[in-house]
Amino acid sequence: MNAQTEEFKTSAPALVSAAPTGGVAVFAQEVDGPVNLFQEAAGLITASVQYEAAASLIRTDEELSKILLDIAS
Repeated sequence: MNAQTEEFKTSAPALVSAAPTGGVAVFAQEVDGPVNLFQEAAGLITASVQYEAAASLIRTDEELSKILLDIAS
């Protein structure tokens, strides 16, 4: 199905906190008007930067844990 199909409905991703696991759930949400490509691009860039920051935080945590374990041994 594409935008030229009669049944086509515009949708955009919606992020919802997944509280028990601490993650994020993503689902398609119908929107009334056209999708703003500039907002979508900015959202993708923001998500990418947030992902990189979270990955860096995990790497730093692993490094600090190794250092603490080496000190304790």
